[in-house]
Amino acid sequence: MTTILIHGTMAEGSKWYSSSWGENGFLANLKNAMEDVGGFHDIWQINGQDITEYPEFGGQFGWYGLPDGQSRGQGAELLAKYLNAISKLTDEPLRIIAHSHGCNVVKLASSMPELDPDVHIDAAVFLACPHFYEIEYTQKKPRNWMDKFDRDYIKLKPTGRRFRYKLSPERFNAILNLYTLSDDVQVNLAQTLSGGNVYLPTENSIWQNMKKMLNTGMIETPQAERIEPDKDAKYLYENLEIQMQPGCGGIESHSAMHGAAMGALSGLWLNSPLSIDEIQTQLGTIQPVNCDDNGE
Repeated sequence: MTTILIHGTMAEGSKWYSSSWGENGFLANLKNAMEDVGGFHDIWQINGQDITEYPEFGGQFGWYGLPDGQSRGQGAELLAKYLNAISKLTDEPLRIIAHSHGCNVVKLASSMPELDPDVHIDAAVFLACPHFYEIEYTQKKPRNWMDKFDRDYIKLKPTGRRFRYKLSPERFNAILNLYTLSDDVQVNLAQTLSGGNVYLPTENSIWQNMKKMLNTGMIETPQAERIEPDKDAKYLYENLEIQMQPGCGGIESHSAMHGAAMGALSGLWLNSPLSIDEIQTQLGTIQPVNCDDNGE
Protein backbone atom coordinates (compact mmCIF):
# COMPACT_ATOMS: atom_id res chain seq x y z
CA MET A 1 0.00 0.00 0.00
CA THR A 2 0.95 3.64 -0.45
CA THR A 3 -0.20 6.47 1.83
CA ILE A 4 0.60 10.06 0.89
CA LEU A 5 -0.29 13.32 2.64
CA ILE A 6 -1.47 16.65 1.23
CA HIS A 7 -1.02 19.89 3.14
CA GLY A 8 -3.42 22.82 3.20
CA THR A 9 -3.18 26.54 2.50
CA MET A 10 0.13 28.28 3.20
CA ALA A 11 1.56 25.05 4.64
CA GLU A 12 4.07 23.82 2.05
CA GLY A 13 7.05 22.35 3.88
CA SER A 14 5.24 21.92 7.21
CA LYS A 15 6.64 19.18 9.43
CA TRP A 16 3.30 17.53 10.27
CA TYR A 17 2.91 15.88 6.84
CA SER A 18 6.57 15.64 5.81
CA SER A 19 8.87 14.87 8.73
CA SER A 20 6.98 14.70 12.04
CA TRP A 21 8.55 11.43 13.23
CA GLY A 22 9.11 12.62 16.81
CA GLU A 23 7.01 11.44 19.75
CA ASN A 24 4.27 14.05 19.33
CA GLY A 25 4.32 14.13 15.55
CA PHE A 26 1.42 13.35 13.24
CA LEU A 27 3.45 10.87 11.17
CA ALA A 28 4.86 9.07 14.22
CA ASN A 29 1.41 8.52 15.69
CA LEU A 30 -0.04 7.60 12.30
CA LYS A 31 2.73 5.02 11.88
CA ASN A 32 2.31 3.56 15.39
CA ALA A 33 -1.45 3.18 14.99
CA MET A 34 -1.07 1.57 11.56
CA GLU A 35 1.44 -0.95 12.93
CA ASP A 36 -0.64 -1.69 16.04
CA VAL A 37 -3.68 -2.53 13.92
CA GLY A 38 -2.23 -3.98 10.72
CA GLY A 39 1.39 -4.77 11.52
CA PHE A 40 2.77 -2.40 8.88
CA HIS A 41 2.91 1.19 7.73
CA ASP A 42 3.18 2.55 4.20
CA ILE A 43 3.57 6.28 4.79
CA TRP A 44 5.36 7.95 1.87
CA GLN A 45 6.30 4.52 0.55
CA ILE A 46 5.88 2.80 -2.81
CA ASN A 47 6.26 -0.98 -3.02
CA GLY A 48 7.62 -0.93 0.53
CA GLN A 49 10.39 1.55 -0.30
CA ASP A 50 10.66 5.16 0.79
CA ILE A 51 9.48 7.54 -1.90
CA THR A 52 12.96 9.09 -2.02
CA GLU A 53 14.09 5.85 -3.72
CA TYR A 54 12.11 7.06 -6.75
CA PRO A 55 13.91 10.24 -7.85
CA GLU A 56 11.44 10.84 -10.69
CA PHE A 57 8.94 12.11 -8.10
CA GLY A 58 11.18 14.83 -6.78
CA GLY A 59 10.28 13.78 -3.25
CA GLN A 60 7.06 14.25 -1.35
CA PHE A 61 4.13 16.01 -3.00
CA GLY A 62 3.60 19.69 -2.36
CA TRP A 63 1.64 22.55 -3.88
CA TYR A 64 2.01 26.33 -3.54
CA GLY A 65 -0.91 26.61 -1.14
CA LEU A 66 -2.01 30.15 -1.92
CA PRO A 67 -5.56 30.97 -0.76
CA ASP A 68 -7.22 31.21 -4.16
CA GLY A 69 -8.87 28.99 -6.71
CA GLN A 70 -6.08 29.27 -9.25
CA SER A 71 -3.54 27.89 -6.78
CA ARG A 72 -5.82 25.02 -5.76
CA GLY A 73 -6.48 24.21 -9.40
CA GLN A 74 -2.79 24.19 -10.23
CA GLY A 75 -2.18 22.03 -7.16
CA ALA A 76 -4.85 19.58 -8.33
CA GLU A 77 -3.23 19.37 -11.75
CA LEU A 78 0.14 18.62 -10.14
CA LEU A 79 -1.47 16.03 -7.88
CA ALA A 80 -3.14 14.29 -10.83
CA LYS A 81 0.27 13.93 -12.51
CA TYR A 82 1.81 12.72 -9.24
CA LEU A 83 -0.88 10.05 -8.79
CA ASN A 84 -0.47 8.99 -12.43
CA ALA A 85 3.23 8.42 -11.79
CA ILE A 86 2.52 6.34 -8.68
CA SER A 87 -0.02 4.19 -10.50
CA LYS A 88 2.59 3.34 -13.14
CA LEU A 89 4.95 2.02 -10.46
CA THR A 90 2.64 -0.08 -8.30
CA ASP A 91 -0.64 -1.97 -8.23
CA GLU A 92 -0.88 -1.54 -4.47
CA PRO A 93 -3.87 0.34 -3.01
CA LEU A 94 -3.44 4.09 -2.68
CA ARG A 95 -4.53 6.07 0.38
CA ILE A 96 -4.49 9.85 0.91
CA ILE A 97 -4.61 12.00 4.05
CA ALA A 98 -5.32 15.68 3.43
CA HIS A 99 -5.81 18.73 5.63
CA SER A 100 -7.93 21.81 5.01
CA HIS A 101 -7.78 22.99 1.37
CA GLY A 102 -5.53 20.04 0.60
CA CYS A 103 -8.80 18.09 0.64
CA ASN A 104 -10.21 20.34 -2.08
CA VAL A 105 -7.05 19.78 -4.11
CA VAL A 106 -7.70 16.03 -3.82
CA LYS A 107 -11.38 16.41 -4.72
CA LEU A 108 -10.62 18.53 -7.76
CA ALA A 109 -7.81 16.24 -8.93
CA SER A 110 -10.18 13.25 -8.78
CA SER A 111 -12.46 14.81 -11.40
CA MET A 112 -9.77 16.15 -13.74
CA PRO A 113 -9.40 14.64 -17.22
CA GLU A 114 -5.62 14.68 -16.64
CA LEU A 115 -6.00 11.89 -14.06
CA ASP A 116 -5.46 8.49 -15.65
CA PRO A 117 -8.57 6.24 -15.71
CA ASP A 118 -6.89 3.50 -13.66
CA VAL A 119 -6.04 5.74 -10.68
CA HIS A 120 -8.20 4.74 -7.73
CA ILE A 121 -8.03 5.96 -4.11
CA ASP A 122 -8.77 3.07 -1.79
CA ALA A 123 -9.28 5.31 1.25
CA ALA A 124 -8.94 9.00 2.10
CA VAL A 125 -8.92 10.90 5.36
CA PHE A 126 -10.08 14.52 5.22
CA LEU A 127 -9.01 16.66 8.18
CA ALA A 128 -10.96 19.91 8.63
CA CYS A 129 -11.97 20.11 4.98
CA PRO A 130 -13.84 23.27 3.92
CA HIS A 131 -16.37 21.54 1.67
CA PHE A 132 -17.00 24.32 -0.83
CA TYR A 133 -20.08 25.09 -2.86
CA GLU A 134 -21.55 28.19 -4.46
CA ILE A 135 -25.17 29.27 -4.68
CA GLU A 136 -26.48 29.46 -8.22
CA TYR A 137 -28.97 32.18 -9.10
CA THR A 138 -31.34 32.92 -11.93
CA GLN A 139 -32.91 36.29 -12.63
CA LYS A 140 -36.63 36.54 -12.13
CA LYS A 141 -38.45 36.84 -15.45
CA PRO A 142 -41.12 39.52 -15.92
CA ARG A 143 -44.68 38.25 -16.11
CA ASN A 144 -45.83 41.32 -18.01
CA TRP A 145 -44.59 44.74 -19.10
CA MET A 146 -45.47 46.28 -15.72
CA ASP A 147 -43.07 43.93 -13.93
CA LYS A 148 -40.19 45.58 -15.73
CA PHE A 149 -40.75 48.62 -13.52
CA ASP A 150 -40.96 46.51 -10.36
CA ARG A 151 -37.78 46.38 -8.29
CA ASP A 152 -38.47 42.73 -7.47
CA TYR A 153 -38.06 41.94 -11.15
CA ILE A 154 -34.32 42.43 -11.08
CA LYS A 155 -33.82 40.28 -7.99
CA LEU A 156 -31.97 36.99 -8.32
CA LYS A 157 -33.56 33.79 -7.17
CA PRO A 158 -31.40 30.97 -5.69
CA THR A 159 -31.98 27.80 -7.69
CA GLY A 160 -29.32 25.32 -6.55
CA ARG A 161 -25.66 24.75 -5.79
CA ARG A 162 -22.52 24.65 -7.89
CA PHE A 163 -19.54 22.49 -6.89
CA ARG A 164 -16.27 23.73 -8.37
CA TYR A 165 -14.43 21.14 -6.26
CA LYS A 166 -16.65 18.25 -7.20
CA LEU A 167 -15.32 14.90 -6.06
CA SER A 168 -15.52 12.02 -8.53
CA PRO A 169 -17.17 9.24 -6.46
CA GLU A 170 -16.02 6.38 -8.68
CA ARG A 171 -12.40 7.20 -7.78
CA PHE A 172 -12.88 6.36 -4.07
CA ASN A 173 -13.86 3.45 -1.86
CA ALA A 174 -14.34 5.36 1.40
CA ILE A 175 -13.56 8.72 3.01
CA LEU A 176 -13.21 9.57 6.69
CA ASN A 177 -14.19 13.19 7.34
CA LEU A 178 -12.96 14.55 10.69
CA TYR A 179 -13.97 18.01 11.91
CA THR A 180 -14.52 20.05 15.06
CA LEU A 181 -17.11 22.75 15.67
CA SER A 182 -14.57 24.97 17.41
CA ASP A 183 -12.58 25.33 14.17
CA ASP A 184 -13.42 28.83 12.89
CA VAL A 185 -10.92 28.54 10.04
CA GLN A 186 -12.57 25.55 8.35
CA VAL A 187 -15.76 27.42 7.50
CA ASN A 188 -15.81 31.10 8.39
CA LEU A 189 -12.26 32.09 7.46
CA ALA A 190 -12.07 29.70 4.51
CA GLN A 191 -15.11 31.13 2.78
CA THR A 192 -14.06 34.70 3.58
CA LEU A 193 -10.49 34.52 2.29
CA SER A 194 -10.71 31.81 -0.35
CA GLY A 195 -12.71 33.56 -3.03
CA GLY A 196 -11.27 35.38 -6.01
CA ASN A 197 -10.11 34.06 -9.33
CA VAL A 198 -11.02 30.48 -10.21
CA TYR A 199 -8.89 27.90 -11.95
CA LEU A 200 -9.88 27.66 -15.60
CA PRO A 201 -7.54 25.43 -17.62
CA THR A 202 -7.24 26.66 -21.19
CA GLU A 203 -8.86 24.93 -24.13
CA ASN A 204 -7.69 24.74 -27.75
CA SER A 205 -9.42 27.86 -28.97
CA ILE A 206 -10.09 31.40 -27.76
CA TRP A 207 -13.82 30.86 -28.24
CA GLN A 208 -13.82 27.74 -26.04
CA ASN A 209 -11.98 29.62 -23.30
CA MET A 210 -14.34 32.59 -23.55
CA LYS A 211 -17.39 30.31 -23.43
CA LYS A 212 -16.04 28.56 -20.35
CA MET A 213 -15.52 31.90 -18.61
CA LEU A 214 -19.05 33.00 -19.46
CA ASN A 215 -20.61 29.71 -18.34
CA THR A 216 -18.66 29.11 -15.14
CA GLY A 217 -17.75 32.61 -14.05
CA MET A 218 -14.28 33.95 -13.31
CA ILE A 219 -14.78 34.67 -9.60
CA GLU A 220 -15.41 32.23 -6.76
CA THR A 221 -18.02 33.16 -4.16
CA PRO A 222 -17.68 30.14 -1.89
CA GLN A 223 -19.72 28.88 1.00
CA ALA A 224 -18.24 26.14 3.21
CA GLU A 225 -19.66 23.28 5.25
CA ARG A 226 -18.00 20.81 7.60
CA ILE A 227 -19.69 17.81 5.95
CA GLU A 228 -19.84 17.11 2.20
CA PRO A 229 -22.95 18.85 0.82
CA ASP A 230 -22.80 17.17 -2.60
CA LYS A 231 -25.53 14.53 -2.60
CA ASP A 232 -23.72 12.58 -5.34
CA ALA A 233 -20.76 11.88 -3.01
CA LYS A 234 -22.28 11.81 0.50
CA TYR A 235 -22.52 8.00 0.58
CA LEU A 236 -18.72 7.67 0.56
CA TYR A 237 -18.20 9.53 3.82
CA GLU A 238 -17.90 8.50 7.44
CA ASN A 239 -18.16 11.70 9.49
CA LEU A 240 -16.91 12.22 13.02
CA GLU A 241 -17.01 15.37 15.12
CA ILE A 242 -13.87 15.79 17.23
CA GLN A 243 -14.08 17.43 20.64
CA MET A 244 -11.47 20.02 21.59
CA GLN A 245 -10.46 21.05 25.08
CA PRO A 246 -12.28 24.13 26.47
CA GLY A 247 -10.91 27.39 25.14
CA CYS A 248 -9.70 25.99 21.82
CA GLY A 249 -10.69 27.85 18.71
CA GLY A 250 -9.55 29.48 15.50
CA ILE A 251 -6.17 28.50 14.11
CA GLU A 252 -5.37 26.37 17.19
CA SER A 253 -8.30 24.05 16.54
CA HIS A 254 -7.59 24.01 12.82
CA SER A 255 -3.95 23.04 13.43
CA ALA A 256 -4.91 20.45 16.04
CA MET A 257 -6.81 18.65 13.28
CA HIS A 258 -3.40 17.54 11.96
CA GLY A 259 -2.09 16.79 15.45
CA ALA A 260 -0.81 13.58 17.00
CA ALA A 261 -4.28 12.52 18.16
CA MET A 262 -5.65 12.81 14.63
CA GLY A 263 -2.64 10.92 13.30
CA ALA A 264 -3.41 8.00 15.60
CA LEU A 265 -7.11 8.02 14.74
CA SER A 266 -6.35 8.17 11.01
CA GLY A 267 -3.98 5.20 11.28
CA LEU A 268 -6.52 3.11 13.18
CA TRP A 269 -9.17 3.74 10.53
CA LEU A 270 -6.89 3.20 7.53
CA ASN A 271 -5.50 -0.16 8.67
CA SER A 272 -8.63 -1.49 10.35
CA PRO A 273 -11.62 -3.14 8.65
CA LEU A 274 -13.87 -1.37 11.15
CA SER A 275 -15.94 1.77 10.56
CA ILE A 276 -15.13 4.89 12.54
CA ASP A 277 -18.23 4.29 14.69
CA GLU A 278 -17.04 0.76 15.49
CA ILE A 279 -13.56 2.06 16.29
CA GLN A 280 -15.04 4.69 18.57
CA THR A 281 -17.10 2.02 20.35
CA GLN A 282 -13.96 -0.05 20.95
CA LEU A 283 -11.96 2.94 22.17
CA GLY A 284 -14.69 4.24 24.42
CA THR A 285 -14.92 7.98 24.97
CA ILE A 286 -12.32 9.83 22.88
CA GLN A 287 -10.66 12.45 25.06
CA PRO A 288 -10.91 16.10 23.91
CA VAL A 289 -7.90 17.10 21.85
CA ASN A 290 -5.30 19.47 23.32
CA CYS A 291 -5.08 22.89 21.63
CA ASP A 292 -1.30 22.65 21.53
CA ASP A 293 -1.30 19.34 19.62
CA ASN A 294 -0.37 20.49 16.11
CA GLY A 295 1.45 17.32 15.08
CA GLU A 296 4.71 19.09 14.29
